[in-house]
Amino acid sequence: MTVERDHNGDVLLDRATTPSLYMKDGTALALREFFMHEQGIWIDGESGALALLNHVPIDRRYLSIFMNGTMYGVHEPQPGEGYGSTPQHQVARRFFEAHPERKPWEDAKTGEAWEITYTTLVGPEVRKVAIRTDYNTWKTDVHDMDFDYAITSARRIWPEDAS
Repeated sequence: MTVERDHNGDVLLDRATTPSLYMKDGTALALREFFMHEQGIWIDGESGALALLNHVPIDRRYLSIFMNGTMYGVHEPQPGEGYGSTPQHQVARRFFEAHPERKPWEDAKTGEAWEITYTTLVGPEVRKVAIRTDYNTWKTDVHDMDFDYAITSARRIWPEDAS
């Protein structure tokens, strides 16, 4: 398959054995943003920087920001702290304002069992039982996964809630 742009900037997908697919630039951009979102990548509308929420074993969320060819790491501030004045801190502020709530599975403890539902790039959502590991990843019957951003829903199944 070849991907080309015509003189208007529109996208042409050409396959030798099937009819070509032609997309206006806006459609191509929408598809790009869709697939980036599927991978957990957020695009800052103001600066164009890319942000990816990392799940490292710390007490607050950590963001990797790709901006002007450089990668920056920024923690979510503790309550009462503010954001720095650098461009990457302002991207982080906009990201965390757009994503204010932590999801329950982001606080899963090592050894807990959760039923998780997550998206894949090649098919429907998948539901599996997974165990949280020491490395803040999920161990399933098939593989280890370290992409909390793909999880769409989850519920802890062990230990059972005491309430």
